[in-house]
Amino acid sequence: MTIDPNKISPSTTPFALIGNDSAFRQDNEILFTIHTVFHVDKIQEIGHQNRLYEVYLTIADDSDPQLAAINSHLIEKIDGNGWYRMGELMLQVGNFSQAKELYNELLKNVSNDNEKGLIYKTLGKAKLKQQEYQQAASLWEESLKFYMKALPQDHPDLAALHHDIGQVYNMLGDNVKALEYYNNEIRIREEAQSSNHPDLALVYSNISLLYSKTREYSKALQYAEKAYQINEEAHLKHDPDLATPYFNIGIAHDRINEYEKALEFYRRALKIRKTALPPNHLDLALVYTKISVVYKNMGDHSKALDYAERAHKINEKELAQHGSNLADSCSNLGLAYDNMKNYSKALEFYEKALKIKQTTLPSNHPDVANSYSHISLVYSIMGDYEAA
Repeated sequence: MTIDPNKISPSTTPFALIGNDSAFRQDNEILFTIHTVFHVDKIQEIGHQNRLYEVYLTIADDSDPQLAAINSHLIEKIDGNGWYRMGELMLQVGNFSQAKELYNELLKNVSNDNEKGLIYKTLGKAKLKQQEYQQAASLWEESLKFYMKALPQDHPDLAALHHDIGQVYNMLGDNVKALEYYNNEIRIREEAQSSNHPDLALVYSNISLLYSKTREYSKALQYAEKAYQINEEAHLKHDPDLATPYFNIGIAHDRINEYEKALEFYRRALKIRKTALPPNHLDLALVYTKISVVYKNMGDHSKALDYAERAHKINEKELAQHGSNLADSCSNLGLAYDNMKNYSKALEFYEKALKIKQTTLPSNHPDVANSYSHISLVYSIMGDYEAA
């Protein structure tokens, strides 16, 4: 533990030496106040196969810029005053039922449209965190009614709420409703801000992904390029925010079989994410998977295998051992080995995928049947017709 006296504000006393006042004087005890904050510099294991770790800490001053940034971020996240802030805090720590109870009580005693809008918005946020998407959408639509009475029609908060409602309908698979709210957001932002404001890049990216889902790939590409253009104008060339529109443009080209263009944009996204993210981040695995599939479609199976292995290495570390995403990763790697005619390795990963699917999906699920089909085909190729 490192404590630099020069970093301690003279108006605070973060610790006291209490060795002379302790019952265990030989321990040279130090008592820290509850508001003392430390930077975690390093964590390392003590010995091998040991459950104990050594943690290196450095005391942070009240004026520490990183600490100030975190405090500022938390204050921004917790809206409102008094009881509203208490409700927000309950949501942040996962006490959804207590937050709901508090906000319902507040709702009985307010007549101000702005406050009613805030309460319904926060209740919707709670439902979103509980993955109750239909209820979240209903509560946010109720919030929107009150905000539209209380705020100017071009207020950025209205745009943000339209965006959130669009996102929920997107999650629910209601593409028509999602597009309706996304377009409302665009209209408000263009009136209140400008046609190339950075906030528009996110909604264009979301619309691009939505059109990809509905197989309207030319529209998906159009909106992905709009998002890319805004981000490129607003940010530095290697800003992390550019990775998402690059990735979405890659998807759009991929879907219309323009594989060289898809690779170009996937690689751009990968280059940015590799500089901005930890080496085991799942967003890297996602790009590796997409690149692997493109190489497979181009018939370059050795490169497809290379990227499938990179993706699986991350997924195996970061995903839950029995999650459906890990099953997909195993299937992709199995297919890559299959295309390279390495049938024993293909079987290994197809069977891993099947095992996970059997624990997470119903026995009659199409993905389970798909795994059985892959395994059967490999056994047939290997001449083991009984196993097939």
